[in-house]
Amino acid sequence: MKPPKLHIKIFYVSLLILILTEVLVFFLFSSLAVKYVHTTALDYLAYRVKGFRQLFEGKLQEKASDSFIKNQDITSFLKDLEQLYKAKVCLLLPNGNKTICSSDSPILVIPKKDLAQHKTYYYKDLAENDRHLFYMHIPITFPGDKEGAVIAIFDLNDVKIVSAAEELVILLFFLYIAGIGLGTAILLFPASRFISRPIRTLRDSAIQIADGDLSHRVTTKSNDEIGDLGNAFNLMADAVERMVKGTKQISANISHELRSPLARIRIALEILRDKLSEANQNVSISHIDIIENEIEDMDSLISRILLLSKLDFQKLYQKKELVDIAQIILDLIERFASAMQTKSINLKTTIPKSCPSIFANHNDIHMAMSNLIDNAVKYTPDSGKLEIKITREKNHIEIFIANTCVVESQINLDKFFEPFYRPAGSKISGYGLGLTIAKTIVENYRGKITASPWNNNGIGFSIKFNI
Repeated sequence: MKPPKLHIKIFYVSLLILILTEVLVFFLFSSLAVKYVHTTALDYLAYRVKGFRQLFEGKLQEKASDSFIKNQDITSFLKDLEQLYKAKVCLLLPNGNKTICSSDSPILVIPKKDLAQHKTYYYKDLAENDRHLFYMHIPITFPGDKEGAVIAIFDLNDVKIVSAAEELVILLFFLYIAGIGLGTAILLFPASRFISRPIRTLRDSAIQIADGDLSHRVTTKSNDEIGDLGNAFNLMADAVERMVKGTKQISANISHELRSPLARIRIALEILRDKLSEANQNVSISHIDIIENEIEDMDSLISRILLLSKLDFQKLYQKKELVDIAQIILDLIERFASAMQTKSINLKTTIPKSCPSIFANHNDIHMAMSNLIDNAVKYTPDSGKLEIKITREKNHIEIFIANTCVVESQINLDKFFEPFYRPAGSKISGYGLGLTIAKTIVENYRGKITASPWNNNGIGFSIKFNI
């Protein structure tokens, strides 16, 4: 079974969070509502207590209490209160001798030990046949400072504690919460699709590149993590495109470069065949030497091509260590000293005694510097100038190698780093891979190499490594 798409997963997770939030809100509101009703009920009871006490004590003061209690006025008064307050009302006479009620139904008798602690009034919540009753025992003072009590039992099913407006607010609140939940659930699905849209775009771009369109790139419009993913995808696509194009270019140039020595070998063999037929062995041996030299050149070329391909793909996976680049350059200057003396090259060096090391592979850095210095020595004319300088900045070290040479006018200096590039009309031996290899090595260690004119009659190469 195919797993659900990302936007479906986002929708499900968001919907679950929404449901949990709604449930939490409902429970919170319910607890607050119950507390509100309870508080309102207590306020209601306190109000009724005050009213009952004032009514009874006033009535008892107004009339002679004994005659009032003995005649029918008290019964009529209690019934009127029952109709008015929708509660069963009883009058407990002093000393608990007698109880007069608004109706003949029995009342609940509360133990005196429970009443002893309540001087203002006694309240008890009763449940009877799914009805909620409030039992109130209200102490009152009879004339002569005699203590009695009023007993009232309210049926909350008949009493509107919460007003109609409050009930409407509660109803609207629940409808509002339900509407928010429904509306949010409806909007979650397109929102989840909108969130996952950039990822679908990345998928389509990957498929397009896999189909051969290496120039395709993702258009990133956001600055969030998905935007960072799109930028990283474009960097990866750039690297893949460069590698593929470089491989194609190398392959095309290889086919051209290998044909030249092969053609010369073919001609030499034809001459050798003719000369052997003439039994001129000395001439034949010289042509055999030519064939051997061409084979050596081809072998050297193939080795350099393989090295360049290896550098393109191995990147930074080789063993690295702290490399003293200044010492490498000093060793190379000593190595090329005889060649510079032969051409009477004027060498100027600026190499500080204390020079920071870089974290890299020693063989790679040695090869890059060797190619650059070898290239400078080969292309410097007799009695020319060669300068090698190392400087340190705040966060990087720069190696500058410059030499006098013949430079084509209006030439793009970046072409010097292209594989198999050689200046027009150059008679210097080589295959045009030295600078390409040097550039690849430098960039593999996140360095930078550039070419620029030098002293109006030469070229300088600047190599920078982070430290």
